Amino acid sequence: MGTGTHLPKVRDQYEAYPFPVRRAADERRALVVSEVDRLAKIDHYCFGGRRDFERPFRALIAGGGTGDALVYIGEQLRDKLCELVYVDFSATSMEIARARAEARELQNVTWIQGSLLELAELGLGEFDYVNCIGVLHHLEDPMPCLHQLAAVLAEDGGMGLMLYGEHGRRSVYLLREVFSLLNGPQEDLSARVQTARDVLTDLISHEVIAGTPETLSLYTRPGSDAYVVDTYLHEQDRPFNVSQIHQLLAQCGLHLSGFTNFFDRQGAVCPLEYDPALYFADPGLLRRVAGLPLAARQHLAEILNGHISMHAFYATKRLRAAALVADLDNAPYFPTSYGWEVARNIVEAAL
Repeated sequence: MGTGTHLPKVRDQYEAYPFPVRRAADERRALVVSEVDRLAKIDHYCFGGRRDFERPFRALIAGGGTGDALVYIGEQLRDKLCELVYVDFSATSMEIARARAEARELQNVTWIQGSLLELAELGLGEFDYVNCIGVLHHLEDPMPCLHQLAAVLAEDGGMGLMLYGEHGRRSVYLLREVFSLLNGPQEDLSARVQTARDVLTDLISHEVIAGTPETLSLYTRPGSDAYVVDTYLHEQDRPFNVSQIHQLLAQCGLHLSGFTNFFDRQGAVCPLEYDPALYFADPGLLRRVAGLPLAARQHLAEILNGHISMHAFYATKRLRAAALVADLDNAPYFPTSYGWEVARNIVEAAL
């Protein structure tokens, strides 16, 4: 596809507003969890629960941004034989990610400032795991890039991916129309940010389009400019539905092995939400649904849900089932709550 008409603008956007907002100094206080990159989940969905992380492990962080995935994977593999390769076209984002890694004294990281569209020219070899979170939907055509990612994925490896959801982001695109109508054609990005903040602040009590006050607070509080830009003023993005995701993967020789949650907070999308049985109770309807292909069943559930704004999932080259829960030595456990929350819930339940 070439570089695409908007890619230079996308790069410039991330130079001015690196995302997500992170500071190396904060690494002393807390570790940001990248939910897709929990080793237990990677093992479960990409390796059938049988990956020995004591063996050498290579991971590509494709479009690494300010470093969430790199730092989290690096911490989990701190004492293992691992190599992490970070690639991003934004010098500012890479500088932040590198500072975070240095603050944690992470080793075995290779830093590459460059475009994923030129991945084939870098000669990086094969990887056991490829992380590509929130990147492909910012390309005019994601297919060539995903093809290149699939080419460097080991035959028995896996990918962790995230793409915007078509139905759950309807309000985002409606508000983008509002901002477009209010902004003149010559407005620079900083002026458009201020217009967006003014609109969001004024609409904070109007939930029909803008969302709940809790959601809007992320975009109206001080220091939230990068979040406004990434969500509402991005130079280029496109959403996907579940059927399109299955088609995209198939055209690149990949199989979807399972959906997961992208956030660890309450209300985050969970894999169960891709099952129509969560929404239908009528036995006749459930029998009809059971006769549909998997992609159609998941697409149906996505429509019925209506609020899935991000699809986080795993893909593999080999068609394989995730680890079997019936295998008691291999039963998956994915902690998604902080320890203090679990302790509080136990105490409250006992009262």
